[in-house]
Amino acid sequence: FCSVTDLYTIDVGLSLVASMMDRYGHGREGEGGAVPYIIINHLDRSKIDVNRYKGPGAQDDPVAQGAWQAYHDFIALAQSKLRLKFGTVRGEHDMEGVVGLLIDIHGYSGNQDWLWNMNADNDADADADVGQTPFIHWGYRLPTDVLNKDDISEDAHRSTFAFASSLQNHDLESLIRGPKSLASRFYSIFQENQRTSSSSSFSPGNNAYCGAGIPSSEFPNPMKVTMDTHWCGIARTFANSNSSYVPSSCRYFSGGYTTIAHEHLDWQSEPRVGKLRMNTCQMELPRCIRFGRMEGGSDGTAANRTRIHSDVAHALTDAIDSFLSDLFPSKLGVRVGPTGTCTTETKSLVSKMEYDHECASTGASITNEKAHCSNAKL
Repeated sequence: FCSVTDLYTIDVGLSLVASMMDRYGHGREGEGGAVPYIIINHLDRSKIDVNRYKGPGAQDDPVAQGAWQAYHDFIALAQSKLRLKFGTVRGEHDMEGVVGLLIDIHGYSGNQDWLWNMNADNDADADADVGQTPFIHWGYRLPTDVLNKDDISEDAHRSTFAFASSLQNHDLESLIRGPKSLASRFYSIFQENQRTSSSSSFSPGNNAYCGAGIPSSEFPNPMKVTMDTHWCGIARTFANSNSSYVPSSCRYFSGGYTTIAHEHLDWQSEPRVGKLRMNTCQMELPRCIRFGRMEGGSDGTAANRTRIHSDVAHALTDAIDSFLSDLFPSKLGVRVGPTGTCTTETKSLVSKMEYDHECASTGASITNEKAHCSNAKL
């Protein structure tokens, strides 16, 4: 496994936590202040992959299995705390779920496939000008063949947004690739902030699409994007033992074990049918966000990365805030005023960042208190 793919996802995650704490009034218990729940995996994927089933993820090693179990137990603990604080809501078909959201944050490099061919219309010069992909992959456990349909509402039961789709006035099609989907809300806010901020570190050109989501209202069909010669014009894969390359489609990340398992609070029970639910999704971040990639293809400086991570965090805070307010109006009400001021009781978020790094510890921070977790080293 290569650690480059998830590089700087912890930084983005911590920026998101800081943004939400600032928004929701950290420490102001009397005013409904809240802190996002965050579970971070620091263990290298050569030792453990927490986004896979326990057997292959922990490689049948007892120490790795203990760390794998502790990691997922912390997620379950955060979910149970959210249930106690914000309660549950019932949707159609007597489906019940927690008022909250779990986001599983990753990063992908796309070095072998997601290479944006900016001269795709000029076949003679097709490989001359190449940029990294701008897309955030939003995963809801739906493969590309399902997302290739014109309407996916009938596939709600297959999605990790099955609970959200059961709520009044909501359907899967609108929730994951409509104008008010998480992907489109974030992209609209993020790009508008880049255009209007005089201190923005982004430039037009290569970054014009940075932060766009698949699926979303702008790019509803991941399959078409992965086969589009503009975005995936030089997708490559090894063809034989001589390491020659042949064209191929790019890979779309539809969500892994974490989002699938923790859609159910009773996550270790099988089968997971009819259990208490929680909406979950996976978020794969492109290099332009994680590295603060500048126009022209060069990676940004540390200061530039910090600014971009902050911009991303603020846009994502706004997007999550408005999304959950629309989803749970009876519980959360009108969330944010025109100036970004919190107008009613604040909510909390379950957020998980996976990051490949050398052995460290796994920990959790929870609303108005901290859970100090023992080190899980390999």
